[in-house]
Amino acid sequence: MAKAANGLGTGRYTGIDTPEPVECDDVVEAQQTDDYCVEMYTRVERGTAKAFFRNAHHALYRRAPYGNRLVIPKSLRERVLTLEHHAAVAAYPGMNRM
Repeated sequence: MAKAANGLGTGRYTGIDTPEPVECDDVVEAQQTDDYCVEMYTRVERGTAKAFFRNAHHALYRRAPYGNRLVIPKSLRERVLTLEHHAAVAAYPGMNRM
């Protein structure tokens, strides 16, 4: 059993290594150079983007009826999606594994 669990972490069964985690600091840093996020920052400061806000760590969030959502900059989207669908750490494992 331990070998199987280790195999998932090393990519033995999935064919790829476990993706590098995305930290909150990585997101905040990437938001500062993303065109869309910079525009939303400006609108939040002006008070014209009611659906968006910045938290104490300066991360940009979008308000939604089902909970606040962290805005993922375009440069990190591929990495986040890969991480979220990776077999060893998947928050959403995909249709075939449900």
